[in-house]
Amino acid sequence: MRRLVCGAALAMLAPVSISACSSTDPSKVTTSSDEKTVELLMSGRMTGAELDAALKEAQKHPLGSAQNPVRADLNIGEHAYLNRLRCSDGTRPTYERPTTPAPGIYHSVVDTYDVLCATGEPRHSVIVMDGFFPGYVERKPVPGYTIETP
Repeated sequence: MRRLVCGAALAMLAPVSISACSSTDPSKVTTSSDEKTVELLMSGRMTGAELDAALKEAQKHPLGSAQNPVRADLNIGEHAYLNRLRCSDGTRPTYERPTTPAPGIYHSVVDTYDVLCATGEPRHSVIVMDGFFPGYVERKPVPGYTIETP
Protein backbone atom coordinates (compact mmCIF):
# COMPACT_ATOMS: atom_id res chain seq x y z
CA MET A 1 0.00 0.00 0.00
CA ARG A 2 2.78 2.42 0.87
CA ARG A 3 4.40 1.82 -2.50
CA LEU A 4 1.09 2.74 -4.14
CA VAL A 5 0.98 5.99 -2.17
CA CYS A 6 4.52 6.75 -3.29
CA GLY A 7 3.49 6.00 -6.88
CA ALA A 8 0.57 8.38 -6.49
CA ALA A 9 3.02 10.98 -5.22
CA LEU A 10 5.03 10.61 -8.40
CA ALA A 11 1.95 10.92 -10.57
CA MET A 12 0.83 14.06 -8.76
CA LEU A 13 4.26 15.63 -8.72
CA ALA A 14 5.55 14.69 -12.14
CA PRO A 15 7.72 17.82 -12.49
CA VAL A 16 9.32 17.21 -9.11
CA SER A 17 12.37 14.98 -8.94
CA ILE A 18 11.74 12.43 -6.21
CA SER A 19 14.64 10.17 -5.33
CA ALA A 20 13.34 7.97 -2.52
CA CYS A 21 10.22 6.31 -3.93
CA SER A 22 11.86 2.91 -3.78
CA SER A 23 11.48 3.14 -0.01
CA THR A 24 8.39 1.58 1.51
CA ASP A 25 8.05 4.55 3.87
CA PRO A 26 6.58 7.59 2.05
CA SER A 27 7.64 9.88 4.90
CA LYS A 28 11.23 9.32 3.75
CA VAL A 29 10.64 10.85 0.31
CA THR A 30 13.19 13.52 -0.51
CA THR A 31 13.40 15.94 -3.35
CA SER A 32 15.95 18.25 -4.82
CA SER A 33 13.31 20.81 -5.79
CA ASP A 34 9.92 21.97 -4.59
CA GLU A 35 10.33 20.48 -1.11
CA LYS A 36 7.30 22.43 0.11
CA THR A 37 4.99 20.54 -2.28
CA VAL A 38 6.41 17.18 -1.21
CA GLU A 39 6.06 18.16 2.45
CA LEU A 40 2.42 19.11 1.84
CA LEU A 41 1.76 15.86 0.01
CA MET A 42 3.26 13.72 2.74
CA SER A 43 1.92 15.68 5.72
CA GLY A 44 -1.20 13.53 6.14
CA ARG A 45 -4.65 14.69 7.00
CA MET A 46 -6.77 15.31 10.05
CA THR A 47 -7.74 12.45 12.29
CA GLY A 48 -10.09 11.76 15.17
CA ALA A 49 -12.37 14.46 16.55
CA GLU A 50 -10.82 17.14 14.34
CA LEU A 51 -11.69 15.15 11.21
CA ASP A 52 -15.19 14.36 12.50
CA ALA A 53 -15.85 18.08 13.06
CA ALA A 54 -14.50 18.98 9.61
CA LEU A 55 -16.66 16.31 7.94
CA LYS A 56 -19.75 17.64 9.73
CA GLU A 57 -18.94 21.21 8.65
CA ALA A 58 -18.30 20.09 5.06
CA GLN A 59 -21.83 18.68 4.80
CA LYS A 60 -23.13 22.26 4.89
CA HIS A 61 -21.57 22.88 1.45
CA PRO A 62 -22.21 21.37 -2.00
CA LEU A 63 -20.40 18.09 -2.65
CA GLY A 64 -17.43 18.64 -4.94
CA SER A 65 -16.77 22.19 -3.75
CA ALA A 66 -13.55 23.32 -2.07
CA GLN A 67 -15.44 23.32 1.25
CA ASN A 68 -16.74 19.75 0.67
CA PRO A 69 -14.43 17.86 -1.69
CA VAL A 70 -15.47 14.47 -2.99
CA ARG A 71 -13.56 11.95 -0.87
CA ALA A 72 -11.85 9.07 -2.67
CA ASP A 73 -9.12 6.45 -2.41
CA LEU A 74 -6.16 7.91 -4.33
CA ASN A 75 -6.33 9.05 -7.97
CA ILE A 76 -7.79 5.71 -9.05
CA GLY A 77 -10.75 6.32 -6.72
CA GLU A 78 -11.15 9.84 -8.04
CA HIS A 79 -11.27 8.56 -11.61
CA ALA A 80 -13.66 5.75 -10.69
CA TYR A 81 -16.02 8.34 -9.17
CA LEU A 82 -15.82 10.63 -12.20
CA ASN A 83 -16.43 7.65 -14.53
CA ARG A 84 -19.67 6.87 -12.67
CA LEU A 85 -21.07 10.40 -13.11
CA ARG A 86 -23.74 10.97 -15.76
CA CYS A 87 -24.86 14.16 -17.46
CA SER A 88 -28.55 15.09 -17.72
CA ASP A 89 -28.88 13.11 -20.98
CA GLY A 90 -27.30 9.99 -19.45
CA THR A 91 -23.93 10.36 -21.14
CA ARG A 92 -20.64 10.10 -19.31
CA PRO A 93 -18.84 13.44 -18.96
CA THR A 94 -15.23 13.94 -19.91
CA TYR A 95 -12.75 15.34 -17.42
CA GLU A 96 -9.22 16.54 -17.02
CA ARG A 97 -7.15 17.65 -14.06
CA PRO A 98 -5.63 20.99 -15.08
CA THR A 99 -4.39 21.94 -11.62
CA THR A 100 -1.41 21.12 -9.48
CA PRO A 101 -1.88 19.69 -6.00
CA ALA A 102 -3.16 22.17 -3.43
CA PRO A 103 -4.02 21.99 0.28
CA GLY A 104 -7.58 21.06 1.16
CA ILE A 105 -9.86 21.46 4.15
CA TYR A 106 -8.79 18.11 5.64
CA HIS A 107 -5.10 19.16 5.53
CA SER A 108 -4.39 16.82 2.65
CA VAL A 109 -3.77 17.48 -1.01
CA VAL A 110 -6.83 17.98 -3.24
CA ASP A 111 -7.22 17.73 -7.00
CA THR A 112 -9.47 19.92 -9.10
CA TYR A 113 -11.10 18.50 -12.23
CA ASP A 114 -12.76 20.28 -15.15
CA VAL A 115 -15.78 18.12 -16.03
CA LEU A 116 -17.59 18.61 -19.35
CA CYS A 117 -20.87 17.33 -20.79
CA ALA A 118 -20.82 17.39 -24.60
CA THR A 119 -24.59 17.20 -25.09
CA GLY A 120 -26.21 17.27 -21.64
CA GLU A 121 -26.08 19.48 -18.61
CA PRO A 122 -24.19 20.82 -16.82
CA ARG A 123 -21.94 21.84 -19.69
CA HIS A 124 -18.97 22.59 -17.42
CA SER A 125 -18.28 21.91 -13.76
CA VAL A 126 -15.26 22.17 -11.53
CA ILE A 127 -15.11 19.29 -9.05
CA VAL A 128 -12.69 19.27 -6.12
CA MET A 129 -11.59 15.84 -4.86
CA ASP A 130 -9.54 14.60 -1.91
CA GLY A 131 -7.89 11.27 -2.69
CA PHE A 132 -6.55 10.63 0.79
CA PHE A 133 -9.46 8.62 2.18
CA PRO A 134 -8.34 4.98 1.90
CA GLY A 135 -11.19 2.62 1.12
CA TYR A 136 -13.80 5.39 0.87
CA VAL A 137 -16.25 5.30 -2.08
CA GLU A 138 -18.56 8.31 -2.49
CA ARG A 139 -22.05 7.22 -3.53
CA LYS A 140 -23.69 10.64 -3.93
CA PRO A 141 -23.38 12.68 -7.12
CA VAL A 142 -22.16 16.24 -7.20
CA PRO A 143 -24.93 18.76 -7.99
CA GLY A 144 -26.17 18.63 -11.56
CA TYR A 145 -25.24 14.97 -12.20
CA THR A 146 -26.57 11.52 -11.48
CA ILE A 147 -24.31 8.65 -10.54
CA GLU A 148 -24.16 4.92 -11.22
CA THR A 149 -23.86 2.77 -8.13
CA PRO A 150 -20.52 0.98 -7.78
